[in-house]
Amino acid sequence: MKIATYKRKENKSFKNKLCILILLFLSFISNAQQQTSSMLICSNEDRSKWFTIMPHFKEFNGISTKDYLTTIKTNIGSCSKRDVLRITFVDGKYMNVRANNDLSCNGKELNFSLNPIQLGVLQMKSIKSIRYINGNDRSNFLYKLTETDRNYFINILKK
Repeated sequence: MKIATYKRKENKSFKNKLCILILLFLSFISNAQQQTSSMLICSNEDRSKWFTIMPHFKEFNGISTKDYLTTIKTNIGSCSKRDVLRITFVDGKYMNVRANNDLSCNGKELNFSLNPIQLGVLQMKSIKSIRYINGNDRSNFLYKLTETDRNYFINILKK
């Protein structure tokens, strides 16, 4: 009889722990948020060369956990996991954002991971231009932002 009583207590303890784990998991899911913003389209006048940037931001309890930019490009070299986005700011300084080498290059879409420092700079500085540099043949395309787009990242990161 004592063995059966002990097993019931052990099963009840296991069920309690399982319920707690499930509740913690559900609270983690409800607190985690992913924000995907509108995309920035960078094109020449005749639309023969272009790239788009779509930012993705994930937070947990107000803390940024994963931030990256997804790009799609046309006529800027072949697909490469070594591509670079050179973001030049209005003050003349620039920042290079490198493609995420952990992901495969599917067609024309590629992800660029942002570290916390890069994200902080994008939150504070107006952008003058973005140059997409292909990692294979170094072909590139320079897009100069319009006055309305210069604060693109500042505006989307306020939300």
